[in-house]
Amino acid sequence: MSLTDCIDEYESSDDISRKIPKGRRSSSLSKPIVKADPTQYSETIGESLEERQALFEQLRKEYTDMICKEKPAIIFAQEESEVTEGTTLEDFLQKHGPFPVEEHIAAGIIRSVSSAIMFLHCREVVHGCLDFTSVVLDRYFNAKTIVSSAVYRVKSSKAAGARGKVEDVFHVGLLLYRLLTGHKAKFGQNGELLTKPSPYMRISEKGMKLVEFMFATNLRFPPTIGRVRYSEWLDECDENPPVFVLFPS
Repeated sequence: MSLTDCIDEYESSDDISRKIPKGRRSSSLSKPIVKADPTQYSETIGESLEERQALFEQLRKEYTDMICKEKPAIIFAQEESEVTEGTTLEDFLQKHGPFPVEEHIAAGIIRSVSSAIMFLHCREVVHGCLDFTSVVLDRYFNAKTIVSSAVYRVKSSKAAGARGKVEDVFHVGLLLYRLLTGHKAKFGQNGELLTKPSPYMRISEKGMKLVEFMFATNLRFPPTIGRVRYSEWLDECDENPPVFVLFPS
């Protein structure tokens, strides 16, 4: 499936949370996806190590053969621990402290990560282990996403397959939430978001709206990575806006 096919599969709308697939009026994911810990992936792989290894090699070859201008920044490694280049997003955020990252830097990182995930989803493949150690940054904050042998192919079951993609999108949302707020998102027993941005900091409203879209689990039509990558905020946020302290009234 081409990049254009992935994008054109969905209609656009003024409200990102209302974008729905063309020609579809029902969804097997109409019920909320609630786990004891929503920050962890579900065990819905159902593939042997040999199958996942073969898929990993196939993806790496397809990526190497790509000549597209929008070729995503991906590092293929059997294990994330094998990657030695750059600084992981986790290490960067630990040094940065509990403060928001500049908006244009956060947008650039998520733009890169979402492009990498879209490369997988267009091929009906789930990343399966995206977290803060799956992204590495260079000195200029250019991001690359590590794709490991944890990837697995979406099976014929639409519910299980779509759930894997939704979890990938959810984990991109976890990255963006921490970048924008300076803190990790925490959830209650029913999957509700417990943490809130600091009232003392100016937080991007459009960026947080995109986070809410990625965190949504009870939509009749679940969030997709194409809607994230080509959201208005990511397309427009490429300059350094002023950031200053606001005192709550």
